[in-house]
Amino acid sequence: MNDYIICIPSFNRYKTIGNNTLNMLKENNIPKNKIEIYVVDEEYENYKILYNDYKIVRGIKGLCNQRNFILLNNKNKNIIFIDDDVTHLYKKNNNKCSLFYDLKDIIELGFKTCLDENTKIFGLYPVWNGLFMKDTITTDLKFIQGCLFGIINDENNIIEWQHDNAEDSARTLHYYDIYKKTIRINYIVPKTEYKKNKGGLQSIYTKEQREKELKNNFILLKEKYPKFCNVYTKKNGDVNIKIHHYKSR
Repeated sequence: MNDYIICIPSFNRYKTIGNNTLNMLKENNIPKNKIEIYVVDEEYENYKILYNDYKIVRGIKGLCNQRNFILLNNKNKNIIFIDDDVTHLYKKNNNKCSLFYDLKDIIELGFKTCLDENTKIFGLYPVWNGLFMKDTITTDLKFIQGCLFGIINDENNIIEWQHDNAEDSARTLHYYDIYKKTIRINYIVPKTEYKKNKGGLQSIYTKEQREKELKNNFILLKEKYPKFCNVYTKKNGDVNIKIHHYKSR
């Protein structure tokens, strides 16, 4: 499937996106004319100077807002969302992970499976660990991580969610609530510099603010989708969400 675009929301990472996500896409032979980088207006020139051979688009601030902006401006297109800090892709190899360079094949497989299963979203395994990954493609309710996922864009894809934190959990539940399926390719995983790179949400929220908002947002999602998730407290006191078809006792 060649009729897709790759959209990268980026914030305050014009110095690192080249060595991370753009380099990963180059390693996977993704042509530049399929790639669009969405930035806030005040950073447009910084990105344009360094990456003038890419399409740089003035968007809006906030990850959730930026994703919705992308959806509204690319109606009826197949969209691959990739975060700006993805360094590599890996494939399950026995109980380990080996580098993977066939993103085009995964994109084609993901969109084809969505069409076959009558749903509109697919993603990859969220944890870089070959021991837990499976040689499967699942269609039940599974968390679709925000760092790399695909959408067949239509009128149902704007989520009623105004929070940057837990926006991928909100999107997963939104799609499952509508289509009753999420596609996840469980033998491919993206590697990111999550919470390590400067920029992104780390530029907007302190660690304490982010943890507090995550906790509040998980509770909001539990209230909105009580059958599809459960909120629990980990041993270290952090609140987390488990997305599955949850039946209360």
